[in-house]
Amino acid sequence: MRRFWLLFLIPFFLIGYWLTPRVAEPVFKPRPTAELEQLMQGAFVAARPAMLQLQSLSVSSDDQYYYSRSGRASAFLISASGYALTAYHAVIGIDKLEVLTTKQELFPARVIGWDESRDLALIQVSANRLLEFLPIEFHKAAEINDPIVEIGNSGEDFIQPRYGAIQGYIQEQELLIPTRMMLSNVPINPGDSGGAVLNFAGKIIGMGIGYAQDENARVSFLVPFFGLDPWLEQMKTGAKLKLPGVGIRVSQNARVQGLDIDLIEKNSVAAKAGLTLDIHGENQLLELDGKPVETLRDYHRIMRQKKIGESIIITVTIRGKEQTLTLQVE
Repeated sequence: MRRFWLLFLIPFFLIGYWLTPRVAEPVFKPRPTAELEQLMQGAFVAARPAMLQLQSLSVSSDDQYYYSRSGRASAFLISASGYALTAYHAVIGIDKLEVLTTKQELFPARVIGWDESRDLALIQVSANRLLEFLPIEFHKAAEINDPIVEIGNSGEDFIQPRYGAIQGYIQEQELLIPTRMMLSNVPINPGDSGGAVLNFAGKIIGMGIGYAQDENARVSFLVPFFGLDPWLEQMKTGAKLKLPGVGIRVSQNARVQGLDIDLIEKNSVAAKAGLTLDIHGENQLLELDGKPVETLRDYHRIMRQKKIGESIIITVTIRGKEQTLTLQVE
């Protein structure tokens, strides 16, 4: 359970990323945190009633269930009828969801649609009243140096602000991200994934999904909502965009260079092939099509080149035993 929720730290398609040269854009000019807080505190206070703490009631792996409310992420309401957005990696593999409001109301929720390529999921909250919500700014893109606030649930915080500014944009064609990611210096931490990002006008311009860091600096990643209104309407009708895969969820091993298998999705090709995890030991992905995979960048670079229906050979180590399977990409 604990390892699964590490997914909140860094979304699965961005680990290992670091800043590379890009087309010249306006220079980012950092501001003192106190100044940003003064600018954005009003937006935070006004928006807080529409924010949610997302909780899992159960996470399953190989038909074994672990019941807990310790896993937390963030979400936010976009309609009075209970539509809310969160990070896709925060809900994948979750059997039951609940959300906690600022009024300490606990409501059940379910996933309606998702976009794995943007790490975006739409959920429906079942409440006994109309809910506070915030409008999304679909028509104006945020600019570099714009002050922002991301509202999340990291650490012991409950729906609290993280202040910063837009640093720039990046498009990772290698990972098939179909829209530019916003970069910021907002201090996102575990539990903040799925949190709303607001501009000075108090409108939602994006969603926090994670960060990358080296010994010198750190950058947070935000999903921009500019131009996404047609796709969001499709998700309300159940639209789902899933990238090629075999039904395993992997994360970077924090101790050594390599990938851990955290979850095997029920009814996936991996599960149907008989692949099961050792819940008391290490489960590692070693190779894809005979090529070593040591980072998530390696994993996604190989997997995203596959088409649905093609075969891929995976080599894993489970219970200390190396296994090689040929699976069909779904």
